[in-house]
Amino acid sequence: MTVGTIIKLNPERCVACYACVVACLDAHCAVDEDGPMLRRAIRVETDQGEIHCASLGCMHCEDPKCMAVCPTKAIYRDRETQLVQVDPGKCIGCHSCLVACPFGAPAFTKGNKMVKCDGCIQRVKEGRLPLCVQTCPSKALTFELPRTGGEESGPNP
Repeated sequence: MTVGTIIKLNPERCVACYACVVACLDAHCAVDEDGPMLRRAIRVETDQGEIHCASLGCMHCEDPKCMAVCPTKAIYRDRETQLVQVDPGKCIGCHSCLVACPFGAPAFTKGNKMVKCDGCIQRVKEGRLPLCVQTCPSKALTFELPRTGGEESGPNP
């Protein structure tokens, strides 16, 4: 399955060094240090001894399946940045987004509200890269805003 994304992963370059995970934790743990992890790195070794690595989190898909299945429209695309965002006040905790997401990015708080990577939206609005992308030493993560706005856009905070 090919999924167009704003945050792109080149798994050939990923070494599962966890720099992206630490950067994300550093940026978002101040918000909720008991909250779920928004980015994780995995390393898998096959029976043939091949090692595959990946950084996983919300990739801000061009056609987000999570947004399409959300019954309350809690998930929306920011008009200015095109990053996929969530309004926790509208989330009913049904987990439909988690089932639909090919990356398993949606996570849930103790109060059963969906949270996910926000793409470091404030940094992007300031013309900077998301921290996971900026921090990646092997350049496995890249960031590319779409040239045109998506049809399904939501409010700007």
